[in-house]
Amino acid sequence: MKKTMILFKILKSAKQKSIGLLIRCFIVLLLLSGHLPMQGQNAGNPLKTDSLTLELYHAQDWEALIDAGKAAIKSGFDYYYMQMRVGIAYYELGKYRQSIPYFEEAIRLNPLEKVPVEYLYFAYLMGGQPYHARIIESKMSREALDRNKIGKPKLVEEVYMEGGPGFAGNQNLKQKHKHAHDTIYNSSYYYKNLYYAHVGVQLRLSPAISLYQGYGYVEVPIVEKTSYMHKPVEDFEMPARQHEYYGNLKIALPGNILVIPAFHYLWLDYGLRVDRYEAEINNLVFDTLYEHEQSYLAALSVRKDISLFAFELSASYGDFPHSRQQQGGMAVYTYPLGNAKLYTRSELNFVWNDRSERWIFDQQVGFAVSKKLWMEAEFTLGDLRDYAEKNAFVIYNSPEKINHKLETTLFIEASPHLELSLKYRYMQRENQYLNYTSFEDFTFEYSKYPFHTLIGGIKWKF
Repeated sequence: MKKTMILFKILKSAKQKSIGLLIRCFIVLLLLSGHLPMQGQNAGNPLKTDSLTLELYHAQDWEALIDAGKAAIKSGFDYYYMQMRVGIAYYELGKYRQSIPYFEEAIRLNPLEKVPVEYLYFAYLMGGQPYHARIIESKMSREALDRNKIGKPKLVEEVYMEGGPGFAGNQNLKQKHKHAHDTIYNSSYYYKNLYYAHVGVQLRLSPAISLYQGYGYVEVPIVEKTSYMHKPVEDFEMPARQHEYYGNLKIALPGNILVIPAFHYLWLDYGLRVDRYEAEINNLVFDTLYEHEQSYLAALSVRKDISLFAFELSASYGDFPHSRQQQGGMAVYTYPLGNAKLYTRSELNFVWNDRSERWIFDQQVGFAVSKKLWMEAEFTLGDLRDYAEKNAFVIYNSPEKINHKLETTLFIEASPHLELSLKYRYMQRENQYLNYTSFEDFTFEYSKYPFHTLIGGIKWKF
């Protein structure tokens, strides 16, 4: 029975192809006899055009094939094999993003063919659209999946861990604390070494939807330096501990659209020294308070990929202890080579709350150093307090002003299932120094200083 069914399928397929060939030959004869009009005056001879593009395909003259094929399609000589030839020509040149619309059109013209589906999967994957590749993967035959060593989808797609230290280059600030004779009271804060860790898992809920869930922890001791009536007071160290939950959904939609809703929740515990004047002893008395603060940020981004570009709109709303903040922006991605070996992102965000309004600009460049190694460099300019980036994965909720930051990240593909990363982040922050020259008059002095962070990451792919 099986042999009979297989033979039947073979004969049926051959019959369909023969009928399709006869129909095409009939259409060509009609065109040559003038009974069917061709679009455009410079269409040329269809048989010659078909023969030329086929010859260029066999000769692997991809650039010439692209020119001839696009001209033929524009003139109206448009059918499955012409779309495939142009798509494959772009694909062979590594211009995967340009090949995508041709493979999509080939599938529309001939939905039964499996070859364009396979090409489209890899074009999406190597063109920087992995979530749309997964939708195509679900349409590939088992034979194609096995041949390309694409395993069966698993619920757990990735497990990710990252962490590392941060430290302030503010040695001068520690020495700046003055006990001048013209001051009554002064104080300032500085940060000691920061420790950060994050672990998360990405789940594949369907071919089009992924869910990421993660937990993060940050700890940083903050030291307060104080003097009163020209005499220093013992330093007070306040360990601040922050726990974080982060989650997002990645939803791939038809039309090369990616929607990402995200949610970031933070709860922070820290100690706070409060001073008061006691007349009986003519000095300050200090009490320690323990504070617990909670905040959250909800975000949404929508991305649309079009050939060598992608456009993204984003918005977020954050409820922080001292303000409610809104953020909206637009990003433009470019892929000059038509693949993920070189890309840029230019993003402009407007951030506002009841106290301030500000613009923040971010520029990123990513490129492949070698087959297994690639790098990203990123520069962000603007006041980053309570600013969210990377689909709200990172929130800069430091009380200090951050004027700009610079990041560089190395990615290493250690194996098909293991990716390593190393990130260096530099931020220019501003330290605040409070100085009372009398019981009523005071001033603030601000000093800029660098803050450095190193973050190592490990990603397991299943």
